[in-house]
Amino acid sequence: MYSKLKCRRCSRSGIAALRRLSTTTSKCSRLAAKSRQVQLEKLRQAAKESPKAKRYGDEIHVPVMLKDCMMKLRPVLDSKDCVVLDCTFGGGGHTSALLDQTNARVYAIDRDPAAIALAEKLRDSCDDYRERLHPVPGHFGDMIKLLKKQGVTPGSLDAILMDLGPSSGQFSAVGRGFSFQRDEPLDMRMDVDDPLDPPKGVSHRTAAHILNGASRLELAYYFNNFAGEKFGNLYAKRITELREREKFVTTEQVVEALTAITPDAVKLRLRDKLGRPINLATRVFAALRMVVNNEVGELRSGLFAATELLRPGGCLAVITFHSVEARMLKNFMRGRALGDPPLFESRYQVREAFAKIKKDKTWSHRLKLQELDRLFEDVYRTNPDESEVDENPRARSATLFSGRRTDAPLTPQHRKL
Repeated sequence: MYSKLKCRRCSRSGIAALRRLSTTTSKCSRLAAKSRQVQLEKLRQAAKESPKAKRYGDEIHVPVMLKDCMMKLRPVLDSKDCVVLDCTFGGGGHTSALLDQTNARVYAIDRDPAAIALAEKLRDSCDDYRERLHPVPGHFGDMIKLLKKQGVTPGSLDAILMDLGPSSGQFSAVGRGFSFQRDEPLDMRMDVDDPLDPPKGVSHRTAAHILNGASRLELAYYFNNFAGEKFGNLYAKRITELREREKFVTTEQVVEALTAITPDAVKLRLRDKLGRPINLATRVFAALRMVVNNEVGELRSGLFAATELLRPGGCLAVITFHSVEARMLKNFMRGRALGDPPLFESRYQVREAFAKIKKDKTWSHRLKLQELDRLFEDVYRTNPDESEVDENPRARSATLFSGRRTDAPLTPQHRKL
């Protein structure tokens, strides 16, 4: 009767497996956790010892839409005693152009310690840069507090630049988990100084915590709304089933799981804007990265903070690579609502929701927004030209939003948008 009983991780079988089920299960769980830890340590050690391993800053950084950014910021950069804030230093491409082409004083914020070290190296490379470049470690959502320590008060900045998303150095650096081209631990933290274990009250800290701890509905929400994935519900269902057998700890496990789940007909149709085939994990990895680093919440806080720091007539330029961020920027620049995308389990719920919006006009934010003053004017949306995309394929999905600050104050009603 019990001859078919057998543990998947040890040699116990038959009646012995039934009698010592609890002991076997606990022992196998400990062995599985230990084997996963050993696997992660081997991956990290191999990444460090590999002769082809790249560190942050080893790859030549090509800034995206540099000419367009400088053109949008040019009206204020030519002024005397210009003060500019680069919210995402990254590889330093935009900051270097600001230092070389203008006489502005630049504050560079970044949450990655490797990027701050690169900024300090750039500052020490020239005597002129030592006086004009000020690296500031931290999150750009807290820019008001960070710049207050530097002596910068609200309403004193001439220009603010944001280049959202991870930099080229973070994608190419080994062991960070941003890229699915290599087998690496599922990390994806931009701030590597954050602890690996999530604090009390927080359900995740790394991408592995999300895949192994989030519910099916949460995963479906991330994949559908942050990745725009058509198979988000299917991916969430299958991932919750697969993690019961074995936890997700490496990028290769995720890629193999998505490859097995996705129908073959869909794999052949996946193409990017250049017509090249894209990996199945591209959108899923982008969604996980956005959740791990709270990129949507960081952008929301950064936009309101930038509005307070800019002087009337100051310029704001934001480069985004994601449709969710582009939608937020478009709504913010035009004075519309900044609500989170709703959670719908099926297309029928989406139709019902939009039917309610058409019937009930109180759902419309436009009637309310007509009474509020616009915070930005001369708002433009710019896409990279074909020549730049040919030279730098990473710019194919970039979009630049720019605007000029009005003298309208930031009221509590604006924060409720």
